[in-house]
Amino acid sequence: MTITRTFDRSPFASLRTLLLGLTVLIAAPAAAAQVEQLTDDPDAIVIVFGDTTITKAEFDDAFDVAARSTAIGQGMPVTDEVLAEFEPFRFGFLEQYATQRVLAAEAEERGLGATAEAIDAVVEALREEQADTAAFETWLDAAGYGDEVALRDALAVNLSAQALVEDLAADVDVDAESVRDWYDANPEAVTTDDGALVPLEAIEDQIEQLLAQEQLETQVQAITQAVGLELYPAGR
Repeated sequence: MTITRTFDRSPFASLRTLLLGLTVLIAAPAAAAQVEQLTDDPDAIVIVFGDTTITKAEFDDAFDVAARSTAIGQGMPVTDEVLAEFEPFRFGFLEQYATQRVLAAEAEERGLGATAEAIDAVVEALREEQADTAAFETWLDAAGYGDEVALRDALAVNLSAQALVEDLAADVDVDAESVRDWYDANPEAVTTDDGALVPLEAIEDQIEQLLAQEQLETQVQAITQAVGLELYPAGR
């Protein structure tokens, strides 16, 4: 019996995932089924929203960091062979990255953008994970940033997107009646393999979480639609 699903756009649970919302690479198996080819033109525009355009080269840089950081977070060596294992997720990551950029921009519009102090705090926490300055610079290279400036740029986007999601989540409200309605409308989802119906009291927290995730996702979709988010996998 499964009544929950992952909503990867919202939480950044650790310093590692905070860097780019990297759970999409390991927690969204549906993305692996999408094998559509992205354009090879580095100058082609692949993401558009409002007055913002993002080229294939910019997206490739973000995907490289995502793959590298995910590998590091899983304790895997950052080799060409390991990075190649993430290639099937490149197409699926396009929408995730585009959504993150939209959320970050919206956060800035609402005065929720990342502050220099917040970025400093994360950088220092990451620095303290390393033995010394040389080790930190080695990590920057391994993670695909190259230097601290690029790391700070990525953190500005991620912290801003996180702040907006937390602000949206504060307005999410799921009442008991909605939980009961979902329970009654989805008997197949609350029945065990041996045919026993799970009591509502045993899973109402899970259902509430699911409905809260759906409300949050609806708000995020409304924001991306309002700014006219469009993807151009073949380039524009």
